[in-house]
Amino acid sequence: MIEKKGVSKSADIWGLGTLLFELLNGRPPFIADNIQNMFKKISNDQISMDYDVSMQCKEFVETLLHKDPKFRFEGLISNVKKHSWLKDINWDKVVNRE
Repeated sequence: MIEKKGVSKSADIWGLGTLLFELLNGRPPFIADNIQNMFKKISNDQISMDYDVSMQCKEFVETLLHKDPKFRFEGLISNVKKHSWLKDINWDKVVNRE
């Protein structure tokens, strides 16, 4: 989106990553004093988790926030659901709201 190359499912994956990062850390992944500096941070900086989380969780969030959209689970929600950090979730129960 920053590079104005259009929006795809990978932008949704990025959004999920920013939400999860903020829920885990109490702040967004990239903070700056203005929008241009924030765009620079998004393009250049690596994320840094403030709290001690499992390696699976950290790897999950880092993959969601990968700079190259091709590496964000290739934009496929089914791949997100297969990640080891989410292995104990019964997705049929989630779909059925149980």
